[in-house]
Amino acid sequence: MESLTRSWFPTAWRVHTRLGCVLTAAVIVFFPAFSNLSQAMQLIILLPAMVLVGIPHGAVDHLSARNLLSDRFGRQWPVFFFPAYLIGAALVLLWWFVAPKSALIGFLLLSAFHFGWGDRVPNQDTVQGSTLATAAVRGFLVLGLPIVCFPHEVLGIFNLLLGANHAVDPFHASTVLRQWAWLPLLVAAAWGVQVFYETRSEPDRLWILSEHVLLVALLALAPPLISFGVYFFFWHSGRHILRLVQQTDPYRFKRGFKRFYLNAAPLSLVTCLSMLTIFWAWEPVQWDTAVIRIIFQGLSALTVPHMIVTWLSDQASHACRGPSHNRLSP
Repeated sequence: MESLTRSWFPTAWRVHTRLGCVLTAAVIVFFPAFSNLSQAMQLIILLPAMVLVGIPHGAVDHLSARNLLSDRFGRQWPVFFFPAYLIGAALVLLWWFVAPKSALIGFLLLSAFHFGWGDRVPNQDTVQGSTLATAAVRGFLVLGLPIVCFPHEVLGIFNLLLGANHAVDPFHASTVLRQWAWLPLLVAAAWGVQVFYETRSEPDRLWILSEHVLLVALLALAPPLISFGVYFFFWHSGRHILRLVQQTDPYRFKRGFKRFYLNAAPLSLVTCLSMLTIFWAWEPVQWDTAVIRIIFQGLSALTVPHMIVTWLSDQASHACRGPSHNRLSP
């Protein structure tokens, strides 16, 4: 569990939560304007956030791995980490190529747990996901609500990822999903009651409850690309970056923030250039289709090993009982 003594972290977390609630509420209010935008325009809106927040939030895995491996392997830790990381990414891409449907299902399940676990509140084990059950619920809602509330749009994105040979019948699948629309809504309601009960003594109870209500409303009402973009880039990636900045420098936010982005810059740049290269070399298809495939399939190849590194680093940090044992400074 993170130590928050004399740290900027609690204040930054509260500010992030408040800004997130305001941003989420604004998107909900103006979501009809987004509904009229094509997927291409929605992607253009989200691309800057992906470059500035989404990609960097996973671009310091090598520093986390150094903390995990250096005690055992010393200066030779990169020899073990980078080949394993790249092999893991290659296996995910191979999985997409050989069995895209199972790859999609597997990636969604892993992502659901990763989202729920990563969004927990520090030092509040009963509130937002430090337990496996609560983490699974939050992650399930993040992915489940858009699927059942916008089945046609989400299945269209899934079919772009699966390709023509493995595409599902959107009409039949949409009919089945609508029959199960009550399930995530029931889970959301039960989750809200649980959070309402467990936060009764929290000083920030109003903001914690607002976050849950607004996220459920966002995922149920706004177009899937926009709602997931707001969640992933601001809520999930933003909180993950806050944790990494804290590990970089627990007591000086500006210094830790600068160091984090300096550490993340090399791999972020390589990832962006690689995605651009793949995009320009893509077979002639609609550019938004190519971008969706590159973003979801390409980043999933990096996201799966990122999830593993994050999980292991998080467990090591909790075992040490303090951020000083898990520093990311170069």
